[in-house]
Amino acid sequence: MRQKRIIILILLILAAAAALLAVLHLTGDRTAEPGRVEISRKDQKRSAGEADIARIPVKGELVNGKGEKVSIDAKGSLLADLLTRAGIDPAEVSVLKITSQDAYSAEVSGEELREAGKVYLVSEDDGTFTLVVFGDSNSKRKVKNTVRIEVDPE
Repeated sequence: MRQKRIIILILLILAAAAALLAVLHLTGDRTAEPGRVEISRKDQKRSAGEADIARIPVKGELVNGKGEKVSIDAKGSLLADLLTRAGIDPAEVSVLKITSQDAYSAEVSGEELREAGKVYLVSEDDGTFTLVVFGDSNSKRKVKNTVRIEVDPE
C-alpha cells in the first residue's frame, strides 16, 4: 500500500512539472506584437506588419498530406521582397527559420527563397500571417500565425 502511494505521488509531481514546463514553453519569447512579424538576423531585429506584407495577390495551390489540393487566394508578399524591405539581401541568405505563435517552425533554404513565385508570407483575415511555399508535395511548411522569421539562425 505504501509503495502504491509513493508511485501516485511521483506521478503527480511529474504531471505538475510537465504542466509547468508546458506553460513556460508556450509563454516564452515567441510572440510579436499583434499583427506583426519579427524579422531577425544575428543581433538585428525588425518588425513587419499588414502594410508591409499584404502588397500583391497570391494565388496558387498547395498539396496537403492527403494529396488534396488547397487553393490559396490572398494578399501577401514574396518573402524575398519582404526581407529586402527589412534591409536584408536575399542573395546572402542560406536558410530561414519561420516560427508560429505556438512554436511550430519550418525552414526555407536560400535557394527556395530566391526562386521566383515560390515563397510567400500571406495576410489572413484574422490579422495573422501564414508562410506559403508553392511546389511542396506536402504543405507541412505552411506555417500559420507566423510571428518570427530568423535569417541564418545559429
